[in-house]
Amino acid sequence: EAEIKERMKYHRSELVTGSYWQKHGEQFKKEKRAYQTLLHNLDFMREKLIEQGLPADIVHKLLNRSIFIKYLEDRKDKEGHNVFPEGYFAQHLQGAKCFTDLLSDRGATYRLFRDLNDKFNGDIFIINGEEEKTTQEHLILLRRLLKGDAYLDSGQMALWPLYSFDVIPIELISNIYQQFLHHEINNETTGQYYTPCHLVTFLMDEVLPWNGENTDLKVFDPSCGSGVFLVEAYRRLICRWMQANPGQHPSISDLTDILTKNIFGVDIDSKAIRIAALSLYLTMCDYLEPRQIWEGVESKPLFKPLINNNLFESDFFEKDALFSDEKYDLIIGNPPWKSELSEPARMYTAENNKPVGDNQICQAFLWRVGELCKPDGKICMVVSSKVLLFNRSTPNREFRKQFFSSFNVKTIINFSALRHVLFSKAVAPCAAVVFSPDKTENSQPIFYCSPKPSYSPQDDWLLVIEPHDIAHISKDEAIESDIIWKVAMWGNPRDYELIKRLSRQSNLGAICEKNGWMHGDGFKVGARKDEVLELYGKPYVDARKLQRFTMGEESLPINEETHYERYAKTRMKIFKGPHLLIKQSPKAGVGLIAAILENDAVFTDSILGIYDKEEDLKQLASCCLVINTKIALYYEMLTSRSWLVERDSLQNEEIMDIPMPKNLLDQNIDYEFLKDLSKNPEANEIVNELVANWFDIDETDMMLINDCVDFTWDYFRRKNKSAAVEPVTGMVLGDYSDIFCKVLNNSFSSQKKVFVGTVFMGESPLQVVSVRLVDESEGVAIKTQVQEHELKEVLNKLDEILIEERSPSIYIRRNLRRYSDHKIAIIKPNQRRYWTKSAALRDADETYADIMSLWGDLE
Repeated sequence: EAEIKERMKYHRSELVTGSYWQKHGEQFKKEKRAYQTLLHNLDFMREKLIEQGLPADIVHKLLNRSIFIKYLEDRKDKEGHNVFPEGYFAQHLQGAKCFTDLLSDRGATYRLFRDLNDKFNGDIFIINGEEEKTTQEHLILLRRLLKGDAYLDSGQMALWPLYSFDVIPIELISNIYQQFLHHEINNETTGQYYTPCHLVTFLMDEVLPWNGENTDLKVFDPSCGSGVFLVEAYRRLICRWMQANPGQHPSISDLTDILTKNIFGVDIDSKAIRIAALSLYLTMCDYLEPRQIWEGVESKPLFKPLINNNLFESDFFEKDALFSDEKYDLIIGNPPWKSELSEPARMYTAENNKPVGDNQICQAFLWRVGELCKPDGKICMVVSSKVLLFNRSTPNREFRKQFFSSFNVKTIINFSALRHVLFSKAVAPCAAVVFSPDKTENSQPIFYCSPKPSYSPQDDWLLVIEPHDIAHISKDEAIESDIIWKVAMWGNPRDYELIKRLSRQSNLGAICEKNGWMHGDGFKVGARKDEVLELYGKPYVDARKLQRFTMGEESLPINEETHYERYAKTRMKIFKGPHLLIKQSPKAGVGLIAAILENDAVFTDSILGIYDKEEDLKQLASCCLVINTKIALYYEMLTSRSWLVERDSLQNEEIMDIPMPKNLLDQNIDYEFLKDLSKNPEANEIVNELVANWFDIDETDMMLINDCVDFTWDYFRRKNKSAAVEPVTGMVLGDYSDIFCKVLNNSFSSQKKVFVGTVFMGESPLQVVSVRLVDESEGVAIKTQVQEHELKEVLNKLDEILIEERSPSIYIRRNLRRYSDHKIAIIKPNQRRYWTKSAALRDADETYADIMSLWGDLE
């Protein structure tokens, strides 16, 4: 029985949806998986067919058609029958037993295509003059691909077929073709990045769950590509139909109605539209038994044409496009991410007075979809997070202001921290925004989620959303604040208040302007187009070797470059001493690095230089101290629009934004003090404490700063090697308990009772801190107890309960606060990042809010 249950895990639906590969993917090396082999063979075949003179458009049509036939041929029922009746292929070529047999005869192949066109209709088998351009040599090449018994690039033969078109997920066929499209359409110039299936599943769970009564929903993708969103929507509507009709299986007519009445999409590329049609036809067939398909086509054509009825080749902004006559219940898609408006998009935004920053076409999409959605409908769009949340130019600010004022934005999921995980190739960071044209509930805060990588060795796609990844942003903050999205991505409400305080200080840029300090980045060798002899022979500072505070100038190497692509032509004084050099990319495990050099030195554009007149050196030295602190690094973590979003370095203007204390002029810091610091192993602690006093940053503020740098940044940077994932100690839990109780005791200081903590230590996957409300006379000493066996069993069970699987590879982890009588139990995972001092502050604030809310309800 156990063996039967184990086998039942590998149900065909798991293979079709792809969840099998996600759950058991580690058992198969990626490069050897069947679909990877198919992908490589398809890519090789595509190039060969084009090399032999077959136009790319015909290559795609031929491959579409052939994969569909192989799908029908490989798909078998429980009795081993596929779609085609026995002897069918022999009708077109004597002795032929399968499709690949027919490919040895060009005439027979096209007789088959014409027959299947009559039987299936749809958009797959339309030939339109391609037969005379297709040679027998082309079909022989195609046959090698479909037989699947060799690695085509190497010619190595296999003992058994390398892939089957029956068990490869349908979405994967779309993904295969997406790669083909990118051979001809450069995604870096068009901004087209096709959506991974696991992201599609996650977003569809939010806006179109599998369970639901409504099956009559018009779904529209304004940039449908290969149709992954539309395929998933179609599946879910079929599932809802089956729930509404228990005991029944949808007929061909039912499946056709659901498809043609509810699934719509547009794309500017005709090949993408054909792929989307193929994907939808395959999905329809997947809900039919093989013999049911053939019986259907013998009575009447199986498919209704989708192209120009449901799927449209068009610019989304064309005025008179057929799809614009409808209003849709759900609009979902992933529009291009590029800073270029098509002519129809430019006309649309101009005529309708829609603000768009930096010609970002995805912003234009967000305006247009709002007009095509029903008032009570939903919109979910995947866009560049930089464009939606982080760009701060005046046009981008105006876009955000009007967008958040015009629509009821319900949810934003910021995937920026996952940009190397979500997509097979690193691209610009993305976010998903869910909104509605209906503004009646526009007062509700925006649910903002910023998931982080789980760094699971078992599953590259594993995503765990945790409580500290979630924030609720008021509409006013969304409209007015430029920094709220970055702060909430990495911090918490206390961080937001601290960042606002620091932002009210002066900054490095203002001090440079006030003092007339020249600043800019160094040279770039690059194309070596300009000769600049005055930089030759000067001491050279390698950004990788820049040290904090000062460095040994006498040992610097000599610059031997004479030609440059760019060389700070109008700011050559930045190479003269004394000057402050700032490394643009924070150094792993260290932070920002800045040093003052007394003498001339040259450097590349990885360093920002600031030139100072010698009489101002003390003020420049004070700036150097501030930049080398955790405070500056913390500020950049929570405000930089590019670092930890899409780049690994800071931009010049972001360095200029580093706050400087108002009393900077009063500090008596000289070059000799910096030299002493550069030799002092305790320098970082000295400088952090000194500059914290300049800013009036107290102990609680430093808890936020230290934890953000030492745990949040460290975990993102070092992954599972970070101190953030180490098991907690009694001291860590004791500090957490002490801070938690102090916050509550200060908040309820008028009461004659106090909160005291008890730490329950053990090796369980969860740890517990219990807080009791007692009389002041009992004292506030923290107690430590060892977890008893019974408690350990409870924690082991809770560990499973507190993790919820939302979809394949996507989980929600919850922490637990249990309120009972005069006790509060805090239960969280046994990792240091959950029990930091800043976590204690946040948990105590939330507990206080819970208690006040309960008291309010009782009153």
